[in-house]
Amino acid sequence: MGRAEDALAAAPGVTGVRRVRMRWIGHEIQADADLEVDPQTSLADAHGIAHRAEKVLVGAVPKLSSAVVHAYPAPDTQHCAQPRPAG
Repeated sequence: MGRAEDALAAAPGVTGVRRVRMRWIGHEIQADADLEVDPQTSLADAHGIAHRAEKVLVGAVPKLSSAVVHAYPAPDTQHCAQPRPAG
């Protein structure tokens, strides 16, 4: 699993890996993954990032025949409310 997560984390445009699941189906592995991308990324660009990450993943894991990769916006810490200092 570490190889898959490392490959996805290194894919261009990916800011985080939320989850990777892999399972054997016959003599092949299939996977699905949830990735984080910059929250300002357009839908079209996020789709492209996920598609490229899928190719990276399939190339990195032996016997992996297919993967479904979803892209989600990373938490936008810039726009989250900041806690007020106690006092």
